[in-house]
Amino acid sequence: MSKIELFESLGLSNEPKRVLVVEDFRPALLGITRRLEEYGHSVTSVLGISMLQPTKATGIGIDGPVPLEFSEFNYAFLDYFLGGITNGGKLTEVLVAFPQLSVIGMSSSGNANLEMERAGARLVMRKPLLLMELHL
Repeated sequence: MSKIELFESLGLSNEPKRVLVVEDFRPALLGITRRLEEYGHSVTSVLGISMLQPTKATGIGIDGPVPLEFSEFNYAFLDYFLGGITNGGKLTEVLVAFPQLSVIGMSSSGNANLEMERAGARLVMRKPLLLMELHL
């Protein structure tokens, strides 16, 4: 299955979705965000999480705090090693409680990806991601 077919199977190519991207490596955060926005998705991007509750969080945005209501998102692309108080595994455990939200884990560590998969991530991808391959 190609990356294009993979993302089409996730439903990311048909109509605009609300997407959360949590990635502490700024170039990857900006690249993933740009690619998703090119395909018409509404993206909220944060470098990490500074406050986490069962239905919401405060993200560490490039320009300051970003309030996050998990019920507003359809997809979440999560790095495992995040800035802030949590990691991708713990955040996945919180997000899978929202039936409309699909979690995609992203890590260079196979063990980290495995933890996110066990926590309920719909898909895990090994980093580094080739941004040009994210044809959503």
